[in-house]
Amino acid sequence: MDFSHLERIITLRARFSEKTPHEEVAIRNEMNRYVAFVKELATVHPDITGHWYVNNGKDEKPPYSNPFPNTTTEEKLIQQRIEDSVESYLLWNGLTYKDSRFEGDPSRNMSLSLDCFSLDCEISDRRCLATPQVDFFINLVQIVLKHFSVRSLSVWPDPLFEKMTFQHRVKCGWVHFAPAILTAKHLPEAEMLIPINNALNQGTIIVATRTDFVGKEPELIDGVNKIAMRLVDMELLPLITAG
Repeated sequence: MDFSHLERIITLRARFSEKTPHEEVAIRNEMNRYVAFVKELATVHPDITGHWYVNNGKDEKPPYSNPFPNTTTEEKLIQQRIEDSVESYLLWNGLTYKDSRFEGDPSRNMSLSLDCFSLDCEISDRRCLATPQVDFFINLVQIVLKHFSVRSLSVWPDPLFEKMTFQHRVKCGWVHFAPAILTAKHLPEAEMLIPINNALNQGTIIVATRTDFVGKEPELIDGVNKIAMRLVDMELLPLITAG
């Protein structure tokens, strides 16, 4: 099946190792982590990740009144979380689907959803970010792993989502983090393996391919599914119901 004509939404999904307790001190510490994360995220691609606002850019007249990080905005979000333990923080990068600075290029719209147990990131990528675009996502994954202890983290293009094996397990995506030190002997299908060893996470970033996958979807699906099968054999791709 040819997906090249579709506007692709690339998703990064991370699930944290522990849920933030519904206590004010913990919520404020959590906010400090979010602020540090977003500040470092700004260095990845300043045009895309340099500015953030509460809410999203898909509305007819998207809001710019609550920039993030910002002391007033941060306090407002903290109070919302104190009142509602499942409150999510939805941020967007200030670029609408028809932003004049980029001549209506939708590939620059990016959103972040942060809550007490997860982080989701989506970016519209119909015309790609840059070459090689995988570097953007590798950098993004490395920053997530620096600031948050995760039990799972994966990146995938949405048109391929339903084609992946093991729908009942944590997704093994185009870029994936496994909490184990892996080599080419373990995963010969992976094009790149990046070891991670920091205060919060130890393991390996697995990159199925460094090239853009437009027109190569069958190859990408096949490679990712082979990697997923090996991870299942090593008990590194848990059932979703098992957390």
